[in-house]
Amino acid sequence: NDVIGGNDTSGRIDSNGLYHAPNTPPPSGTVTVSATPFEDAKVTATSTVTITPPPTVTISPTSWTMSSGVANTKVFTSTVTGAATTNVDWYVGAVGTNPILGGNDTLGTIDANGVYSAPRTPPLTSSVSVTAVSRDFPLSTASASV
Repeated sequence: NDVIGGNDTSGRIDSNGLYHAPNTPPPSGTVTVSATPFEDAKVTATSTVTITPPPTVTISPTSWTMSSGVANTKVFTSTVTGAATTNVDWYVGAVGTNPILGGNDTLGTIDANGVYSAPRTPPLTSSVSVTAVSRDFPLSTASASV
């Protein structure tokens, strides 16, 4: 958009020519990336880039209280909008730690259908996070407290 190197509104381009989109799409939804050689400023090539917002993931319910014991289960559902698919991967993690795909015996497990099974004994913190992660855009997530 006629800003050498770009900016936070229209995105930036690095010295290798790799374009980095802005965190928020511009109001028009598009930007123009131009290249001009040092040898001849009259020669220019341009490309229009359409920037879309990242997908949104929601989870339901957003919190749940349950007793420990693997026989105790809860079904969580997710909705993904703005992605090519609605597929998610399910994770379980202790609050403040990296979540584990599918969980484990200590925190509880969750299957591909969102069915969470409580651990045999409560985890140290007594609560965990169940997280749905968009397969198309892994930075789009939603979590529930259990």
